[in-house]
Amino acid sequence: MKILFIGDYSNLHACLASELRRLGHQVTVVSDGGKYQQTKTDVLLSRGEGRLASIKYLTDIMRLWPELRGYDVVQLINPHFLNLKPGKLAYFLRELARRNGSIFLTLCGNDYYYVHECVDGDFRFSEFRVGRERTPFATAYPQREQGWLRDDVRRYNELLYSIIAGGMAVLPEYMIAGEKVLGERCRFTNIPIDLTRHPYRERDFREPLSLMVGMKPAMETQKGTSILLETAKTLQEGHPELFNVEKVSGLSYPDYLKKMENADVLFDQLFSYSPATNALDAMAMGVIAVSGAEPEYYDLINEPQRRPVVQVSPLTENLEEYLFNILSDADALRRMSREGREIIERHNDVRIVARKFLKQWEEQAR
Repeated sequence: MKILFIGDYSNLHACLASELRRLGHQVTVVSDGGKYQQTKTDVLLSRGEGRLASIKYLTDIMRLWPELRGYDVVQLINPHFLNLKPGKLAYFLRELARRNGSIFLTLCGNDYYYVHECVDGDFRFSEFRVGRERTPFATAYPQREQGWLRDDVRRYNELLYSIIAGGMAVLPEYMIAGEKVLGERCRFTNIPIDLTRHPYRERDFREPLSLMVGMKPAMETQKGTSILLETAKTLQEGHPELFNVEKVSGLSYPDYLKKMENADVLFDQLFSYSPATNALDAMAMGVIAVSGAEPEYYDLINEPQRRPVVQVSPLTENLEEYLFNILSDADALRRMSREGREIIERHNDVRIVARKFLKQWEEQAR
């Protein structure tokens, strides 16, 4: 099969591409390399700052686009798979559909339908709302919410969702939002993790615990990691003999993983129903993940017994005390570490996830 991935978030498509090549498929990845993350890509397509950089970016796309033809499957990382306005995106989307086989969508990141669900749907919480109350992020950056819900963005998303053959939801919240629009065309695939790059190491969790707070630049408020950082610092200030906190931000993906290998606990994010790539990478290594892990997550992966994630959300009461009690129990941490690796092996191994993508392509291709 000839496969084209356009766009990437946190190495998701690059990870899949590597496994699909191993299986004998011809694969091309076009992305910005995650910018500072420097993830693998076959064609680097990145937009810089300023008017001249914008002109160069559009020129680079125009030069590249005639070559993107004859693929059996085109997998987009998001409806906004290029850093362009909806009108230009619609043009390139139609050209992709005209020159290639089926178009599929990886459901991750914001789009009109997901943000609409966050704001007006049934989520208990999201980066935009907790219940019906606006979050600090939504209050500080109202233009972000308004931008995703503009009429031109809605019309473009309606077009894209009508064109795609199917959508692959990688987190429960994207499944909830996507299924309402796509119905049976939406399936839950989970996030792929290459276990060969994430060796498991048993940890004794002796004091002081190494608490790593992984922060994505410019997304600290949106993901709630700024709250987790302050909580981690408070734990360290109150119990310096028990906890040692390190903030890690802006590293390339390989360097970030090296840092993570030496941590005991990773503080990931607050506004999520499930662990995403950052937390899953940690779990694969045996690092304890402090992240989202709502019942919807465990239901989707059919794990009624294992609970390896230190589950947090904006609804968590007495966050500092709650985390102190869990992180002070070395026996519980050792059990969670083992179970975390088992969860990744059962549900996130790239060999498993890649086959889910292949199955959906084969069954839903138009």
